[in-house]
Amino acid sequence: MDKRYLTVQEASDYLSISRWSLYKLVQRRLVPFIPLTIKETSDNQVQGKALIRFDIAALNQWMTKRMIRPLNVNSKEALSSTI
Repeated sequence: MDKRYLTVQEASDYLSISRWSLYKLVQRRLVPFIPLTIKETSDNQVQGKALIRFDIAALNQWMTKRMIRPLNVNSKEALSSTI
């Protein structure tokens, strides 16, 4: 993908999750995102449609941090957990 910033649909496709799941992650602030708004009133209230974008580099870093690495097969931990 050549784009740096993704829409919700593009990000959900990129992560192989549903848009609903991505919106839930955003709502809980568990995934990095960039909020964009079309128009704000003088008292900072959003008026109109709120948009969000996702930075591919931030998504890649987020995914890497959540990666579960395999245990070292030679370690005592691995051997004791299989018994």
